[in-house]
Amino acid sequence: PGFPQFAQRVRSLVPCDIVAMLRLEEGGATASRVAMDASVPLDPAPPVTFRVGDNPLGEALNSRRPVLCNDAEQAARACGHALTSGGREVAVRSAVIVPLIADDTAIGAFVLMSEKPGSFSLRHLAVADRIGFQIAGSVHARFRADAVRAERERSFVLEQQRTELERINMERSRFLSTVTHELRTPLT
Repeated sequence: PGFPQFAQRVRSLVPCDIVAMLRLEEGGATASRVAMDASVPLDPAPPVTFRVGDNPLGEALNSRRPVLCNDAEQAARACGHALTSGGREVAVRSAVIVPLIADDTAIGAFVLMSEKPGSFSLRHLAVADRIGFQIAGSVHARFRADAVRAERERSFVLEQQRTELERINMERSRFLSTVTHELRTPLT
């Protein structure tokens, strides 16, 4: 099952409008959104990178505990950017940020967001934490598989570029050899 099915299942357990998955980038200073699904169609969003620091995401990743953001200001910081649906702004007013820990390492987070302030209770927080605990291993495996695939693609492109450069270098050598021969041969 893909992310939309996962998000739908999460929404059936914890009432929310938006579910997003974040991957912690190498070094841990930033996280990138890798997936997002909402109960209402969202307008396409550009790729987003979140700073991990003095914010709800940093708090969740550093404490390795879910963070409840039940006021609009904290939730907006958790969301990180404006979301729109049909051109209207979707105001995130509450959020839950759940760190994903695999092999004793923070690998990312999933974020539940709601347009209603105070949407999430401590019970919702506990359910979301349990979901995060259960999915962390498979999400980690997926992130690793994506990284391996990206590395293979980079290696393939680099190999093609190397082959093309070798071909160009051989052509250059042939050209210089021909020109040098022509310059050394007297015209008669």
